[in-house]
Amino acid sequence: MWYQFLHACLHNEVKDYLIEGIVKDLLARSEPIEEVYFVAHILEYLRSKPQRIMDINFVDVIDSMMSMFHDQFPNESASLASSWSSFSGGLSRFLYKFLCLQDCFYHSAEGSFPRILNTS
Repeated sequence: MWYQFLHACLHNEVKDYLIEGIVKDLLARSEPIEEVYFVAHILEYLRSKPQRIMDINFVDVIDSMMSMFHDQFPNESASLASSWSSFSGGLSRFLYKFLCLQDCFYHSAEGSFPRILNTS
């Protein structure tokens, strides 16, 4: 369940990050791109960096994962959240530790960032 929630959260974050990058790249061009070449330009942008590091706020991801949990399990969430509190310092602390263990994140002195690998 937590992996599904993480996947959904990261999917949205990566999508927003890439859309923002594509739009910035299009706006930075001196000449307009013809509609016929639009998809080719997007693919060129995506292939331009085989690996990207983007800033993701763990607090936002944790909030999103907790919201998904409460939406999916509205009746069980209060009792389960209180049981997490007694064992691990709370559900949010558990999720923080869960995120830190995922290998999709690059950890540095500045913080933790997801690594995005372009496999195309």
